[in-house]
Amino acid sequence: MKNKIAQSLISKINNFIVDVNSKRFPNNLWIKSNEVQIYIRKGYHILDSEEIKICLDFATAEVPDKLKGKGIFTEVLDHFINNSPWEAIYAESVCNLRLVNFLCEKRGFNLCLGHDRYPEGTRSYFRKTD
Repeated sequence: MKNKIAQSLISKINNFIVDVNSKRFPNNLWIKSNEVQIYIRKGYHILDSEEIKICLDFATAEVPDKLKGKGIFTEVLDHFINNSPWEAIYAESVCNLRLVNFLCEKRGFNLCLGHDRYPEGTRSYFRKTD
């Protein structure tokens, strides 16, 4: 069953992608639905080679405690793993161990190496899109 908050976020992110690809919009935006907020951007990263990849960056995701574990972020993430027009999904500066385990073990994300600019205790992860 699809979550209404997740579907609203997906719709807004899709609109952002259309606007960015048409050069009508800045490359970053806070997307909000109810109390959930996600800061996204069209990013450019060297992931697993010397080649720069275009990525959908999830820079920040703010989900209130009462909505955590309801599958909202999972639904959004899964949608873009399968439907992003860009080459990878990038999760920036992740400090939540539960999210790290989910990204790597259940969704096939890899650790980005050589990203020393992030705060200590955080790492960034990527997954090529399907």
